[in-house]
Amino acid sequence: KRLYNFIDDDGLFLFDVLSEKYFSVLVGSNVFFDDREDGSCLWTSKYNEAKRICKYDVIFYQLSDEEDGLYERFDDTVTERAWTNDEIITAAKIGGFKVEAVFSGTTMKKADENTLRKFFLIRKLKSNLCNAATKPSR
Repeated sequence: KRLYNFIDDDGLFLFDVLSEKYFSVLVGSNVFFDDREDGSCLWTSKYNEAKRICKYDVIFYQLSDEEDGLYERFDDTVTERAWTNDEIITAAKIGGFKVEAVFSGTTMKKADENTLRKFFLIRKLKSNLCNAATKPSR
């Protein structure tokens, strides 16, 4: 509903979501590690299929003093929720938008049950507020 205020009538908005399959199959409840020259990242994921919520606990080490080889540690928790297509389409309608298309990943192909990342293209429906204000009352 808030987005409606920032998009012109008939304007388009593109956004992406991660699918339930992404969380349940790809991420699940696992430990991940990424090591690079300027830092390292370790994160654990826990996916609750019943609630469709994935929680990540992240530890990031960033090189802060190259000369002395010192790293600074940062901790964070990230929570994400998987939304169904029907939930997103309903929310778009309630907010005054129409879903024009749902794409798979970064392709122009239609999303299906195997899609891990979906892109939704929505269009703002024209506002009736101006029309209602200029119509004579009965």
